[in-house]
Amino acid sequence: MGVFGDINVEADTNIGNGQIDLSKFQFTGPTGTYTGSITVYLSAVPSAPNNKVVVGIHNVGDGSKVANSAEKTDTAIGWNTLELIDRFSLINNNWYWLVWHGPDGSNGRMAAGAIVGQHGWKTRTYDGTLPDQITPEGTEQTQCSIYCTYVGGAYLNFRTS
Repeated sequence: MGVFGDINVEADTNIGNGQIDLSKFQFTGPTGTYTGSITVYLSAVPSAPNNKVVVGIHNVGDGSKVANSAEKTDTAIGWNTLELIDRFSLINNNWYWLVWHGPDGSNGRMAAGAIVGQHGWKTRTYDGTLPDQITPEGTEQTQCSIYCTYVGGAYLNFRTS
């Protein structure tokens, strides 16, 4: 099992405004096919029935979707973990966007001082899905509290959930 992304609850609030939120991280694990989940820290969520979120992984190079979750409909303030639907492939040393999207009123946590272009966003009305391709409309020097946990190789056959 491995993890990539930001496992810390960062100090600053990331106002989601219903935008797709992207954080760029380099995958340093072995190239392979994996199963896994994405965990995102939300510091504000809309009240039901709008307390929803969807997450995924996109390739930074061409914006193509690598993996995504189903919509989670009972999000809460704090860490929210969503299983990725299918097996997915990651390549050692490639850069990936870890992505989350929630309705207006969903806010995450972020840290200032990351490398330039570490955090991006894309305007899109929330519909419980992620697009097949994403190119950020803008980037800034922050990163969000979001990470991917992955299992693969010899361990893939022993995963029970």
